[in-house]
Amino acid sequence: FSLAGTYVLQLTGNDGALTANDTMTVTVTAPLNHPPLVNAGADKSTTLPNGVVLIATATDDGRPNPPGGLTVKWTKVTGPGTVTFTSPTALQTNAGFSMAGVYVIQFEAFDGALTSTDTLTVTVQNPPNQPPQVSAGADQIITLPAGATLNGTITDDGLPNPPASTTAQWSMVSGPGTVTFGNATSVSTTATFSLAGTYVLQLTGNDGALSASDTVTITVNPQNKAPVVTAPSDRKVTLPTGNTARVLFTGTSSDDGLPVPPGKLSHQWTQVSGPASAVLETPTTLQTYATFSTVGTYVFRLSGNDGQLSTSDDMVVNVVPQNFPPLVNAGPDITVSLTTMPIMN
Repeated sequence: FSLAGTYVLQLTGNDGALTANDTMTVTVTAPLNHPPLVNAGADKSTTLPNGVVLIATATDDGRPNPPGGLTVKWTKVTGPGTVTFTSPTALQTNAGFSMAGVYVIQFEAFDGALTSTDTLTVTVQNPPNQPPQVSAGADQIITLPAGATLNGTITDDGLPNPPASTTAQWSMVSGPGTVTFGNATSVSTTATFSLAGTYVLQLTGNDGALSASDTVTITVNPQNKAPVVTAPSDRKVTLPTGNTARVLFTGTSSDDGLPVPPGKLSHQWTQVSGPASAVLETPTTLQTYATFSTVGTYVFRLSGNDGQLSTSDDMVVNVVPQNFPPLVNAGPDITVSLTTMPIMN
């Protein structure tokens, strides 16, 4: 029979002269529908943040017909967190887990009339505790008396739990002087230094079980001091009548070589006061000539500049006219006798 239903069949007999027949009824029923055969796969284990790949199998007898097709579905039965299926209505899917624990996952197949299910267990573990990731920040160059601003970072995986928190600690590894931290247990803090030089500072992060550290180098330049400039001693200069006086000024200077750059000292002679303008031949050198044409008191200033700080020293030059001897006249010659007392005028 090609289809289910009620069939009437007839048998006919003939002896060559006479015929007779009889019928029978055959009832053909459809085969029984069986539930699908499903297998959710073997139990699995994983470590966060990884998920698992679930691959199930499902076979069916094609009944009932219609619909003669299977629909499948993945669901979470039990577990401490949520489960995310990338393709919950497919035989193969990825499953992700929000937290560690033991999960029971169910696979279900439905043929339109009957349903079959199978489960598997997924054990999800926390990852092993990793030490914190620590950065002490970029190397710096500062100049005294300024300090350094330290901007470190500490990131952690939250393990172990508890405590699931990290602590920070700044310390000095090396350096010529002492270091004072604004808050040595804060990731971001300040540091001041007692002496110039190169310092290595260390930031350590601890998660309660493991620790890690990183270092930063702070180059501390000495504080720039103003140069020391000395003008010549005060002096007196004689101005010849109708002429000029040319005088050599020789100053001195010293410096600490800071800042670098420029680390080079520049000089400048200027006239502060005086009855007239003197001529300075090379006013940007320590040694220069000054020419005077007028009698009086002059003040000159020698300045030194290191590119950041400057200082100066003054000198006084008293220009006086040329000194001549007094004009003396004793009067005309005279003749006297011993008996007469001459009158001297």
